[in-house]
Amino acid sequence: MAAGGGSLCDTSILKIENSGWYTDVAGKMWVVGELSNISSSDRLLPQLCISIRSPAGEHIERRYAGPLLLRAGERVTFSTLIENPPPGEDFSLSFAAISQPADTDSALLATVYRDLKVTASVRPNPDDKEADVYGIVTNIGGLTANNIFVVVGLYNAQGALVGVAKGKVSSLETLDPGATLTFTLASSQLSQSTTTFSTTLFVEGQISKETNSQ
Repeated sequence: MAAGGGSLCDTSILKIENSGWYTDVAGKMWVVGELSNISSSDRLLPQLCISIRSPAGEHIERRYAGPLLLRAGERVTFSTLIENPPPGEDFSLSFAAISQPADTDSALLATVYRDLKVTASVRPNPDDKEADVYGIVTNIGGLTANNIFVVVGLYNAQGALVGVAKGKVSSLETLDPGATLTFTLASSQLSQSTTTFSTTLFVEGQISKETNSQ
């Protein structure tokens, strides 16, 4: 079935690089890449548009990239799972993105909290083509935060993105100014068994309602 509305997604504002896909042993397709805001303005709710073309037609899978806010010049790695890829090898993928100008939802923008510092180390599991990421988030600002979201891009020695570890490391729990939080994230299936990684780190939280009520 041909996808409709594809023109709603483009790459004039958000640029996708270092993207790729691979199929795991269960037949599920993983897609990874880097999403950059190449505009001069902040953007909200960046969303991926993954166009899958096969002899049966074309359809678009839409996925939120992860962060609420992608600032001008900022970059985040992403991973997503395509549960039912086309059978066989005769298909192709292309990528685009869509987002909202930051001033379209001032209430949401006001909740985003970035005064956070994250450090992380990677422990590979070569037999399972996975990696575990162990890290610490520190609240270096003056407000209490929650809903803290961390993304760790995993790169091989040649600089190719081979996997992404991501997730909320704090949801209902709050992180007070000066406090730290330890976390563990499991990566997506890696595109190759790699034992030495370089990483990129992204962290975002929201201002706790407890702070807003004071």
